[in-house]
Amino acid sequence: MNFIRLVFVLLLAWAQAISAGVNGDDLPGNSAWYLHVDFEQIRDSETSRGLYQFINEEISVDVLDETGIDLSNDIDKLTAFSADEAGTVLLIEGDISDEAQDKLMELASEETEITEKKHKGRTYFHGGHEHADAPGLHDNEPLGDLEDGGYFSFALRNKLVVTASEAQMQELLDNKGRITGGGNHGNAVFVLTADKSLVQAGARTDGLADDEDDWDSNILRNTEQVALLIADTGEAFSVEAKLIATEPQLAQSLAGIVGGLIGMQAFNSELDPQVKGVIASTKVDVEENVLSISAVIAPGLIEQVLND
Repeated sequence: MNFIRLVFVLLLAWAQAISAGVNGDDLPGNSAWYLHVDFEQIRDSETSRGLYQFINEEISVDVLDETGIDLSNDIDKLTAFSADEAGTVLLIEGDISDEAQDKLMELASEETEITEKKHKGRTYFHGGHEHADAPGLHDNEPLGDLEDGGYFSFALRNKLVVTASEAQMQELLDNKGRITGGGNHGNAVFVLTADKSLVQAGARTDGLADDEDDWDSNILRNTEQVALLIADTGEAFSVEAKLIATEPQLAQSLAGIVGGLIGMQAFNSELDPQVKGVIASTKVDVEENVLSISAVIAPGLIEQVLND
C-alpha cells in the first residue's frame, strides 16, 4: 500500500508547475536529482499569469479535493530531491492551515497505519514500512522510495516535511528544515540559477539508462548530468538547459544534431509564428564537455500549449 496519496497528487502538480530558487548550497552534495517549485512567484509574476490560471483551473481544484490544500494560496514553495544515503525529501513551505493538516492526517490514515514519534520535543509521524537508513535508499524513480513508507511532520513553522529516512527527518527537525549544503562536494549535482528563476531541475544521469541499446540510452550512458532553468525576463520565459557529457566529442555531436534540427525548421512556412520566434532565439553552445541550449519563449505560446 502506498505511503500517502499526497506525494503523488503533488507530483502531478509538479509536472505542470513552475519552480525556482535553489543553488548548490541548498542541496546535499550527493543529491541524485532535484526540483524546486515556487508557487508564490507564479502568483506574483505577470509572465506566469496564464500558467497560474491554468494551475488554478486544472490542478488546484483536484489537489484541494484530495488533500484540503489550496495550491493557489496555501503553498509558497516546494523543494524535492533525493540523496544517496537519505533518499527522497520533500519540503513544502507555506501557511498550511490546521484544517489542511487534519485533512492530510486523515488521508494518510486511510492509506496506512500512522505512528506518532518524538525527536527532542518535536512530533513527526511514520506510515507504511520502515526503511533501513543505508546507502542506496533512493532508487532511480523519483519518489519511488516513498511508495511503501515514509515520515512526515508539521512541527516546523509553515513547513510540511516528508522524508523516506528517519535519520533525515530528525536532521531536518534539528536544522529547522535547512539542508547542510553540498555545493563544494566533488560529485555535487549541477544547478542553474538566475535572478528571477521560475524553473530549476537537474539530475545525475549515471544509472538512469535502461538496458536497451537505443539512442536515448547511449546518450544517458555518456552523460554525467543534466540541468534545466526557466527564468522570468519580465516579458517572456528564458529557458536554459545544460548537459555535461563524459567526452567533449559527444557534446560537439549533440550540438550538431540540435543545430541541424533548428536549421531545418527555420524555413518551415507552416510553423506557428510564436514557434518560429523560439527557433530564432535559440542558441547552442559547446565548451569542452558542456552543451548549453538557450531560448526565449513568449508567455502566449506557453498558454497555447497548456490549453491545447
